[in-house]
Amino acid sequence: MEYGNATTPNGNIMTKRILFLLPVLLAGCSADEAKHISYDTLQNVGQMRCQKNPTADCPKQEGYDDYQKLRKATESR
Repeated sequence: MEYGNATTPNGNIMTKRILFLLPVLLAGCSADEAKHISYDTLQNVGQMRCQKNPTADCPKQEGYDDYQKLRKATESR
């Protein structure tokens, strides 16, 4: 039985896993939670990059809630 154009059996297994996990992950995460997680991830990546340079003065990272407050205040102007 063939499930796709994958050339290796592992490709078929990986495709099945992705197709199974994607709806499970999306169902358990609201849009706001997904935005929050994405924002925090990008902040952490930026912080890690900054910390690799020992002479850099890394800025304080604001949290997602602070970012949302600032964004709403800016939009309401």
